[in-house]
Amino acid sequence: LQAGQAEPVHVAVHDKRGEDFKEPPPPAYTKFSGEGNSLGGGGASSSAAPVSTDAGTISVDPAKPKAKIQIRFHNGDKKA
Repeated sequence: LQAGQAEPVHVAVHDKRGEDFKEPPPPAYTKFSGEGNSLGGGGASSSAAPVSTDAGTISVDPAKPKAKIQIRFHNGDKKA
């Protein structure tokens, strides 16, 4: 409906109070059958080595453009 329109609106109402409610059928359930990928790579073994956030050094060429990155580790530690 738009404001300013003087045309009548026709509404049809069907009385279904005398009918019994029929519940709709449940949706078809299909079990997820895809594969998942892990960033860790290998299988179900959880023998991950602890990560040291202070290991390693980086050398930067001052003549090249620079950008800052931040790495977040699985345990919540950050390295910028």
